[in-house]
Amino acid sequence: MRLPPEVADLPSGSRQLVRVGALEVLVCNVAGEFFAFQNRCPHQDFSLEDARLRGHVIECSLHGGRFDVRDGCPTRAPTAERLVRYPVHVLDDRVEIEIPEPGSSP
Repeated sequence: MRLPPEVADLPSGSRQLVRVGALEVLVCNVAGEFFAFQNRCPHQDFSLEDARLRGHVIECSLHGGRFDVRDGCPTRAPTAERLVRYPVHVLDDRVEIEIPEPGSSP
């Protein structure tokens, strides 16, 4: 398991992949606000690690689907499914991600 990212390592407009066991979580900083979601586009289970982040919108590099990182809602086809998001808190200059227990809903 990898330690949570430090705030200083995630400047505004950046993202960082964090692995928690087999789960990959993408953490984004948008104007000092942090968001975390499963590193998979729900359209075809494609990685979002190389997706383009513009403001609050992340665009999948495979088919161009876009999502609002604030709520995970799609903003452009081809997907109608939301991103799987996780609550984020900043504690002692670290970005803490709340990962639900296996079998529970995120």
